[in-house]
Amino acid sequence: MEEHIDLFKKILTKIDDKVDYADIRAGKGNNTSIIMKDNQIQEINTGLSTVARIRVLNNGAWGFASTNDFSKLEEISEKAIKISNSLTGDIELAECEIVEDNVKTDRKISVSDVTIEDKKELIQEANKASNVGKVVSTTVSYSDGESQTAFVSSEGSEILVDSSRVALALNAVASNGELIQFNHGSLGGVKGFEILQDADIESFGRKIGEKATELLDAKPAPSGRFTIVADNNLTGVFIHEAVGHAVEADLVLQDDSILHDQMNKKIGTDIVNIYDDSSYKDGFGYYPYDVEGVKTRKNQIVKNGELVSFLTSRESAGKLGIPLTGNARSSVSDQPIVRMSNTFLEPGDLSFEELTEDIKDGI
Repeated sequence: MEEHIDLFKKILTKIDDKVDYADIRAGKGNNTSIIMKDNQIQEINTGLSTVARIRVLNNGAWGFASTNDFSKLEEISEKAIKISNSLTGDIELAECEIVEDNVKTDRKISVSDVTIEDKKELIQEANKASNVGKVVSTTVSYSDGESQTAFVSSEGSEILVDSSRVALALNAVASNGELIQFNHGSLGGVKGFEILQDADIESFGRKIGEKATELLDAKPAPSGRFTIVADNNLTGVFIHEAVGHAVEADLVLQDDSILHDQMNKKIGTDIVNIYDDSSYKDGFGYYPYDVEGVKTRKNQIVKNGELVSFLTSRESAGKLGIPLTGNARSSVSDQPIVRMSNTFLEPGDLSFEELTEDIKDGI
């Protein structure tokens, strides 16, 4: 994408006196997806994509246009300006650090250098291992993608990001003739193919199948109100759904969040500390810059039980008068929205025994 930077800058310079702000985001990439259902490969899809978009801010309103042909960027920039001029709004962007950077995410083995046959073998290994006990159906899905994106703004930011992602997911269904149980697992990250090649795929698949079978003999949870001790996976789901989405500032501004009026108020006990960290490289939600060119960082959402931050884009941070967090996200061809990244509940220092010793009646 570096070879197109001069073109993007030229277009932004040409329209600079017609707009209050403008940026161009462009990307190209390749991807593969493979699905195996009940021991049979059902789909193999590969693709290449190229897209560019421009958005302009004028009179407090956005104009947005996209194209698959970079030579038409200047043409669609005029369309974006016409759109913004036909609207009125109250958008004011939070100030953002001007950045020039070129980032390549970590990888040892490019997914483009791995054959489809090798990817199929990995899927087949996971599928075979999961067919244990009373498993009657399995679905294994593999996906990977490499992308090169560029972001250039009228304020002077120029950011290039070369990124790679890979993921493997497995669903297993077990049945004893009367009951059906389901288990799911996944592997992957913002890495190269090595993240799967170095994993114990046999163990990964087998454990998913074994758990689905074990659940057939699980006792129903008693009804009532109980103290619970949750494992990491369940805790992660709770934090994701109950807090993560609720602190996304676009939802807050729409009054669609239960936490919209809870800033600086207690929403948990003193031991609750929650973070969103898009700069965490080992998380699947890692990205070095958000789609508005804001450098990512670790953001504390809840401190000692008190709500201290929402997750923001430049627009939502401007409207709320709060700091930028680097959570504007979207595909290249879409308008940014605010979404969480890697969201964590900070661990405490109690052992499992200490967690349970005072619970007289719990789960």
